[in-house]
Amino acid sequence: MKTLLITIIILLSLSLVNNLQAGEGTGIVRVDIQGNNYYYDNLSDALRDAVDGDSILIYEGVYRGNFVISKSLSLIGVGTPVIDGLENGTVLTVKETSNVYIKGVRIIRSGLSFSTEDSGLKIVNSSNIVVDNVVINDTFYSILIKQSDNTTVINSLISSTERKRGEHMMMMQNGHHPGGGEYGYRAHGIYIWNSDGLYVYNNTFVMVADGVYGDHTTNMIVINNTVTNGRYGVHLMYCDNVYVSGNLLYRLVAGAVPMYSENVTIVNNSIVHNRGRIGIGIFIQESDDVYIKGNLLAGNMVGIYMGRSPYTPGREIIIAGNLIAFNYIALYIDTISIPQIYLNSFIENAEDIRLYGYGDPDAKWYNVVLEAGNYWSNYRYSKPLVISSLLEDLIDQYKAIRILQYSPAFTILEVIKKATPVEARVKAVDPYPLEKPPIDINKFFRIEKGNQVQSLIIPPLTSLPLLLILYSFVRWRPWKS
Repeated sequence: MKTLLITIIILLSLSLVNNLQAGEGTGIVRVDIQGNNYYYDNLSDALRDAVDGDSILIYEGVYRGNFVISKSLSLIGVGTPVIDGLENGTVLTVKETSNVYIKGVRIIRSGLSFSTEDSGLKIVNSSNIVVDNVVINDTFYSILIKQSDNTTVINSLISSTERKRGEHMMMMQNGHHPGGGEYGYRAHGIYIWNSDGLYVYNNTFVMVADGVYGDHTTNMIVINNTVTNGRYGVHLMYCDNVYVSGNLLYRLVAGAVPMYSENVTIVNNSIVHNRGRIGIGIFIQESDDVYIKGNLLAGNMVGIYMGRSPYTPGREIIIAGNLIAFNYIALYIDTISIPQIYLNSFIENAEDIRLYGYGDPDAKWYNVVLEAGNYWSNYRYSKPLVISSLLEDLIDQYKAIRILQYSPAFTILEVIKKATPVEARVKAVDPYPLEKPPIDINKFFRIEKGNQVQSLIIPPLTSLPLLLILYSFVRWRPWKS
């Protein structure tokens, strides 16, 4: 698995280097909307007359209309020219070609039609396409890739649109939109479908539905990007061989979302402060061979959510070496998932584990070869360590008492628990708990520009009436009825 991923990274990196040389064509075509004695003042004419291997230099100005690249050439901006789609259709289309290099342009104002897949940049039936240092904003899909291989997107700033009108507004009202809910008028930053090979490096995605959305795609690498103020950071549907590393994913509905996918590695990312309607750091659904290692998952509503994974018998889910801190729920897992969870640091989460489903949980909270479990700041060290909490069980059943979770009533409840026969549900048993965090915690909190992730724990409530209500609640034991 690791060898395969490394091979993919090397091959795609070599492909990137080769693609960057696509601009070394046989001729240079200059376009300047101001005239200035250059040959072309119209971008469409330049694209029509250029031959394979040419480099088209477009000078500063606004080039209005819809443009198509169907040859092997370079399109390079000088002084950041603007390509304006005038709110109609797709602004720039690359189709049925290979070895295209696009750099230094700004693409704006596509149409908003979902049915015609209006985009800032659309790549169809092509290969070896490089997008470098491009700004795309006020478009529906920013970059749409269909049935195309070996696409590279680097060093770019990508955002969607705030416009809500026409066909797309009607679709929103009927509940049909790619972004979902409040993100419905936006589409994805990069949407890739039925393709092989995507390299996404050092980009910023702001105000999009999903930063990178892979659908039925193989061999994706997503490294050192920032995604914020959207729905999902990296969304995978039926994808295979995906490597996600070094990204900052924050203020989203969910950070990384592998669904119905396999061979997914998510390592060394900062996935923080995702507190939307759902607010999940990593969401795993019916996936196989998923490796989650060395990530910072902090300040989310849920650190990791998992359902029916691994989906195929004999496959695995590994969660190891992560710092999972200051989340409302650290891990929300169904009872039939069988992940292997070890060498993680669970620090000051409001609730470390929440289970859903019936029966005893099947998760393995240790590595038997290493004889290593996890560090749990909320529990006193003992071996084995049993993770259970009567208060958390009550909160799961009676949501209204959540407000009391950080009041002195917690201590009262623990005292009452010792005097009653009520037993809390055992959520996990860690036979090899760690006495101290196995990682350097301080390094994780230097995520960007020196900002620190702060604890989002609710302040204690000390109201005597609330304590009396909780005491009466426990005294009458409604869960026994």
